[in-house]
Amino acid sequence: MLRNLDAAIKNVNIYPSIPRYIECPHNWSSDTCEDSHSFVYVMEGSFILHVDDKPYVVQKNHLAYFPADVRIRGWLTPERKLNILKFNLKAETNGQDLFTYFNLKNVNHVIFVPREDMWNLYQSMREPKQAVGNIPENLAMISGYVELIRIYMQTRIRLEQADSMFSDVIKYIHEHLAEDIALQTLAKLKNLNEGYFTEKFKKEMGITPMKYIAQCRAKKATELLLYTDMPIRDVANAVGIRDVYYFVRFFQKQIGIRPEKYKKSFY
Repeated sequence: MLRNLDAAIKNVNIYPSIPRYIECPHNWSSDTCEDSHSFVYVMEGSFILHVDDKPYVVQKNHLAYFPADVRIRGWLTPERKLNILKFNLKAETNGQDLFTYFNLKNVNHVIFVPREDMWNLYQSMREPKQAVGNIPENLAMISGYVELIRIYMQTRIRLEQADSMFSDVIKYIHEHLAEDIALQTLAKLKNLNEGYFTEKFKKEMGITPMKYIAQCRAKKATELLLYTDMPIRDVANAVGIRDVYYFVRFFQKQIGIRPEKYKKSFY
């Protein structure tokens, strides 16, 4: 959980770098451990991200946070296209790292942010003459980074609150991934009809229940492929997919790479 944002903050010091728009080459990959925090926003394409060997898929209109002093590995999905906005900074509050202070540093989350919002923020930091009041370049950058941190933290808080609201549903999903999960069963956990449950779940979680289940299955599959010697057929069964050929198509759609290639990329 994030630390309470109402906690007293005496001051915040931000040390920004100029944000960059990057068109990655078709053979792009990365294996780094930087001493500053990074935010990467995907304008076009997608990539697979591993933070301390925890897998994520970062797609178009997603904002990913890369903690400082943590090993980050990434590579392109098969479409071989990735255009990003990259923001690097260091920030301190009350004598310690801002992201550590708010319990952000050791947990990576990928969140959705509207494209127009991120592009306008980037432009305000890169082109201070267009910023309100024609404020100086450094101040435009700093204020932009403050807004970026606010967007990220408030979205994380909203998602944590949604997780709490649907904690029983989420717990059931994770405990029954190897089984068929019916929407009706999930709705009954909240004493709601299926239509209203789906509407409420999507409003709070930003995704429909069935898409959430698909993401959970894909993430569980990546973990089993990486950390066990289970054959692909057994991995498919473990995440509730009985047809191995369908599982291969499902995995490629969710992760962007066939499961056997995903596993081999680490060896």
